[in-house]
Amino acid sequence: MSLAENIEPVQINAALTATAIARKYRLFGSYDAPYIEQVEDLTQGLRLRREHIDAALSSAGPVPTHTFDDIFQMCLTQRLTFWPLANNTVAVTEIVKYPRSSTYHTFLAGGPKGALDTIYEWIPDMLLMAEASGCSQVSCAGRPGWAKALKSRGWRPYVLIVSRGLDL
Repeated sequence: MSLAENIEPVQINAALTATAIARKYRLFGSYDAPYIEQVEDLTQGLRLRREHIDAALSSAGPVPTHTFDDIFQMCLTQRLTFWPLANNTVAVTEIVKYPRSSTYHTFLAGGPKGALDTIYEWIPDMLLMAEASGCSQVSCAGRPGWAKALKSRGWRPYVLIVSRGLDL
C-alpha cells in the first residue's frame, strides 16, 4: 500500500485549503517568491501596521512581554504567523502545543476603526488554518472587550489571568 493510499481525503483537502489560505494572505514562507522578497513583504506589512501592533502590545500587562522587534524576529523564524489583513488590520497567531492537544492562538490582533469587521471576515480562514494545522481548539488573548466582541461567534472566556510586576 502506498503512502498516498493511507492519506484520508479530508487530510488532503485540509492541506490544500491551508495552502490556499496561506497564499491568499501571503503568509511568510508560504508563497513562491525569493526569500529576500518575502522578508521585504513581511517587513513592509509589519511596519505598515506598527501602530496597531504597539497598541496591542502595550495592553498586554504590567511588564512588557514583547517588543515590535521581537514580533518581527519571531515571525521571521516562523514561531509566530503574521496575518496582514485588509484595511491595515493585523493578526498574529501561534500554535501552542500541550501534552494532549494543540491550540491555534491569536496572540495579537488590532487595527484602525472598523477593524473588528475585518477580523470577523478573517475568522473562518483562521479556523480552517487551525484545523489544517492539527489543532483541536482556538484561543485569543486580549483586552476584556474581545470576549464580548467574539461571543456571537461562539467564543467564550474560560480563564482569567491576573498579573503584576515583581517590583520588589
